[in-house]
Amino acid sequence: MATIFSIVKQYSKAIFLDQTRQLSTAPAGYQPDVKAYAAGTLEVGGVLQPSGLYVETIDDALVAGTISLDQHAEILNLNPDMPHRPQAQTAE
Repeated sequence: MATIFSIVKQYSKAIFLDQTRQLSTAPAGYQPDVKAYAAGTLEVGGVLQPSGLYVETIDDALVAGTISLDQHAEILNLNPDMPHRPQAQTAE
């Protein structure tokens, strides 16, 4: 099955931003790409596709239950630079 990038983005938005879908309910063929997209390591046609997701956003998905603890660890382990990614800006 060929992965369609726009669908990966839609699943990622629903899982990490909207928190209306669980990663485990996405088709199995899309799950690795959704994880890579969240980690900022997904390449499409040799071009890196930055997700714009913060580590806090991924943590929030874990707290909301849209990803499991194992999935959370897998995502963070995909990108060795994850601890150095910028943090979300909070309103003061």
